[in-house]
Amino acid sequence: MTYNFAAIRELISAAFNDEELAIFCSDHFRAVYENFAAGQTKGQRVQQLLDFAERQGQHDLLLNEIAQANPYQFGLFRDKVRVEPGMQLSGFTPGQAATLFTRTFELLREAPPAREALIGARASLIQARTQIRLLA
Repeated sequence: MTYNFAAIRELISAAFNDEELAIFCSDHFRAVYENFAAGQTKGQRVQQLLDFAERQGQHDLLLNEIAQANPYQFGLFRDKVRVEPGMQLSGFTPGQAATLFTRTFELLREAPPAREALIGARASLIQARTQIRLLA
């Protein structure tokens, strides 16, 4: 499974205020909480939590705990935090591919008249990726 770290970062920031983030980490990710320092920004703490999940391979645990702690915010980000393997594009890192697809779908919601053009462009990218793989 590939993860969209930018979306996970946004989810954590939306799901918790400073105090709630500290309590969440204390309850579920004690090692992260114990490394919090006075004067750290919320953004630094969020990044520390993401780095820990990456090092420990605990992305799913992190997402499940967030879903339990704040189901509403998790529901808003559910479709953005994971990227299916088939959605990866050749020549892009998984994070870049995730950002590309996330932004595409955001544009679809923002500009319904452009929907057909964006869907066609996405289909062309996927077809080009398949052809490149066949040639390689």
